[in-house]
Amino acid sequence: MPGRIAIAVAASAVLAGLIAAAPASAVVLGANGKILYTLQTSGNYDIWSINPDGSDNVPLVTDAANDQGASWSPDGTKFVFRSDRTGAGDIYIADADGGNQVPLTSDPATESHPSFSPDGTKIVFTRKDPDDEIFVMNANGSDVQRRTDNTAVTDAGPEFSPDGSRIVYFSNNVIYLMNADGSNAHPVDPGGNSVGPQWSPDASRIVFDRNSGGVRHPYAINPDGSGLTPLGTNLPAPSQAPSWSPDGTKIVLLVGAGSSDIWIMNPDGTGAAPILDDALIRSGPKWQPIPRAPTALTQAASNVTPLSATLNGSIDSTVLNPTTYYFEYGTTTAYGSRTPDAAAPAPVGLQGVSAGLDGLRTSVTYHARVVARNAIGTAIGADQAFRTNRARPVSLSARVKPKRDRRLPFKYVVRGRLGRPSTVPAALACRGRVTIKVAKGRRTITSRRARLSRACRYRKAVVIRSARHLRVSKGRLSVSVTFAGNGVLTSRRGSRRVVRFG
Repeated sequence: MPGRIAIAVAASAVLAGLIAAAPASAVVLGANGKILYTLQTSGNYDIWSINPDGSDNVPLVTDAANDQGASWSPDGTKFVFRSDRTGAGDIYIADADGGNQVPLTSDPATESHPSFSPDGTKIVFTRKDPDDEIFVMNANGSDVQRRTDNTAVTDAGPEFSPDGSRIVYFSNNVIYLMNADGSNAHPVDPGGNSVGPQWSPDASRIVFDRNSGGVRHPYAINPDGSGLTPLGTNLPAPSQAPSWSPDGTKIVLLVGAGSSDIWIMNPDGTGAAPILDDALIRSGPKWQPIPRAPTALTQAASNVTPLSATLNGSIDSTVLNPTTYYFEYGTTTAYGSRTPDAAAPAPVGLQGVSAGLDGLRTSVTYHARVVARNAIGTAIGADQAFRTNRARPVSLSARVKPKRDRRLPFKYVVRGRLGRPSTVPAALACRGRVTIKVAKGRRTITSRRARLSRACRYRKAVVIRSARHLRVSKGRLSVSVTFAGNGVLTSRRGSRRVVRFG
């Protein structure tokens, strides 16, 4: 079994590495739960939820006041929303079924667009003070802190990045990014008429809606401002308020000119279909994350040598439920050995991980798999087998006696030793044969094979009974030795020796 283990990590969706860029379909935040949305009826706004297949469409918040703009907590057990039931717009929190509604703010200013941080400890929101600005507070409503302060500018619609390090928002209808502490605010795309930015679960894309030529449709863009892509070209009507599913495989949005029905489509804009089509007016659909055990994918071993190998795999992680991982390995699928626990290299996303093994046995088949764990559960990757390479012999010596034989039949005794690597047991290394070739110039006069002893030694007498092949009565002969290799060692040539005859 290995004597040394080196843990290595490859970067992931967020960093460059073994998986250069995890796709938006990388499962990150959890399984897909219910969809929250705001329903407008008779001038009143209420919060409803619906299953992704269109079933179980039920009201959650039906206060006589306007309740809207709901957003799920990262564990899917609560949601925050904006309500004007006290006369001003305040931020409230409620259980997933709409119960236990509690105000988090209670000041004269109007607040809106609340959204949780990925670890569930913070809420980012918009406050009119006196212009719309971005603020952050604790999840219980305490410690309110300003993040933007731009006079005569509307900064609104904020959302934390999946790793919690940045906030995306719109400023005067231009999509902006800033650090979570409010520093380094800059436009992602200078094009205007854009609102409602939402991160993909793996942080590789930002989706938003833009008014182009008087028609609203969703767009997606990379956080660095590249890769701007329209997503609404296959939709039958104007569309808005796109938001990613927690597993990154779908986008929910609103479609309609006079109404706003709930549709679901693929992240590239294809496969769009309605789940709720009743000509009513809605806003702000958001998908409930249901935390789950991590992904664990075992990949082929690399850098395989006679004594070492690198085990590889892919896992995913979230800020709320960080993932740790290890590799199991051994000569059977019972494994028997494992690497130490290691933390996911990046806080969010599908990412490559690896562990280096030393001290393996030469020319042996090993089995390995990656195991990933978080607070929700454990995932075990499939088995991957690899075989260590054959080792190269250290040396192959040869001695020949006598140095000269004057009379026929010419007889020479060749002996020597195969030098085995210290890591390969003699019982495995000292098997096979050494070929002894006697030549004059380029012509082979004779060849013999000698079996290796248990000590990796060999000995063979070579006899030349006739001078017919020599063609001369005296001269020089070259003696060369070659080990052909065996199950654990590669071939090896020894040094050439010269003897005389006649």
